Amino acid sequence: MQAKQTVAAAALTLIIGHNAAAEPVEFLVTELPSGVGHLDSFTISLEDPLLIEHARSLVEFGPLAGDPIVWARIASGGDGINRDVLAPGEPHWNWRVVEVEAFVGLTAEIFDGWPSFIGEDPPAWMDNTAPDDADMGYIGFWAYTVTAELGSPPAPCLADLATPQGSLDFSDISAFLVAFDRAQPPADLAEPFGSYDFSDVVAFLSAFGAGCP
Repeated sequence: MQAKQTVAAAALTLIIGHNAAAEPVEFLVTELPSGVGHLDSFTISLEDPLLIEHARSLVEFGPLAGDPIVWARIASGGDGINRDVLAPGEPHWNWRVVEVEAFVGLTAEIFDGWPSFIGEDPPAWMDNTAPDDADMGYIGFWAYTVTAELGSPPAPCLADLATPQGSLDFSDISAFLVAFDRAQPPADLAEPFGSYDFSDVVAFLSAFGAGCP
């Protein structure tokens, strides 16, 4: 009986530990002091304990922690989470971080850029950095690194396309209609990403009806 209880306790410990490790933590990524002054930022959400540990080291020690560059897979279309924290109102980007795969010391120049540059034409960035994958691309910005821990990431609010952020009103509907009419990334809310069709309309209406958390 005691052996069974020991095994059960060990199993529970593993489960609890796994669940704790799976809790996402959000971090802010901004330019290094040596950057050229784009004055923008983006956010990443990490679940891997090793990546979280390294991100926290970057917050504390900066590039001296080693491997300061965020190597991540991204996609067109916002997720209501990735945003420019440095800008007034923290506007959401029209591209999203799908997965942070690693922190690295250097990337090929093709992956270097800045958040607002991707924001000008997300599909073009995807085509340039991952030509074999129509929906995905990669980033490895040389002059950006993790500079702050933001806590738990906010719940996504795909329909929140206009200021004020955090509330849904006619301005969000208008912003979606304009973006959809012009085939712009803020309206690219559903697969297949890169095209603008009824699935995007349905995704917006569903998100708008659900409201912001």
